[in-house]
Amino acid sequence: MPLISVIVACRNEEKDIDDCIKSLVNQTLPFSYYEIIFVDGMSRDATPQIIKKYARKLKNIKLFFENPPISPANARNIGVKKSRGKYIVFVDADNVATKDYLLRIIECFKKYKAECISTKTLPITRSLFGILMYYERLASDYIALKRGLSFFPNAFKKRTFLRLGGFDSNLGYGEDLDLYHKLTKLGIRIVYCPQAKIYHKEPSSLEEIYKEGVWWGKTLPLLIKKYPYQILRLIAIISRALLPLWIFLIFVPSFRIFGIILTSLTFLELTRYIYRAVKGGGELKIAILLPLYKIIKALFILVGIFIGVLQKRKKK
Repeated sequence: MPLISVIVACRNEEKDIDDCIKSLVNQTLPFSYYEIIFVDGMSRDATPQIIKKYARKLKNIKLFFENPPISPANARNIGVKKSRGKYIVFVDADNVATKDYLLRIIECFKKYKAECISTKTLPITRSLFGILMYYERLASDYIALKRGLSFFPNAFKKRTFLRLGGFDSNLGYGEDLDLYHKLTKLGIRIVYCPQAKIYHKEPSSLEEIYKEGVWWGKTLPLLIKKYPYQILRLIAIISRALLPLWIFLIFVPSFRIFGIILTSLTFLELTRYIYRAVKGGGELKIAILLPLYKIIKALFILVGIFIGVLQKRKKK
């Protein structure tokens, strides 16, 4: 019986899945202590074939299919049902784990008698877009630490995860936030374990940022329905996307005051990301580009919301 079950939800990840698997099978922790469960969302590329190549050689690698594909959250829930370990560790297909990643996680569980753990994510990127996405996370992490909040967990005792009821399969984005709320409601402490490090391949092109923004946008209305306070996030997104309009209104006499107020508030909201990213360890020369990145991303999210609404209407 393995001690840890590593669960990887994947779909059309042929470019990244090999690096992910190699990092997971070459751990300091003996392979007999853990299993790797892949749940594929009916990939149209060579992802399943690459996984099968390893599974034929290593009995602790299992491949299951999510059919029909619903969401990464649903795929992860399937993986948990198939798992045999005492601990559950969620890894993304575009992650590359450090050699001692699983060992450090086990040490944290035992040292702090933890129910769930959040590990440290570092970037792999050569593009400006990838760096800016990482800086966005730096800003979020900084404010979370300053307020004494925890990061979203990615490792659990299996019994704790099942007690939470798993991920909400309807959420394509925000399923980790949903789980965070469940943990908070039950008073379960999240232990931050920075010594357990894993790398994430950040999006490398505007097209990838667009796809991610659209994906988030399609799910945001569901998240708002479940957590009404998330309407504040939508308001901020709309304000960023419409910043050019707010600036234009400054030059229209009858709307000048309105334009000045909205422009000022939006600039204030955007520039705080620069401050937070720098305080979180980023460089000012890169962080200064964060407002532009946030505006572009906001536009893509609004496109996703619009597409999601149209798709719902077609179904009706």
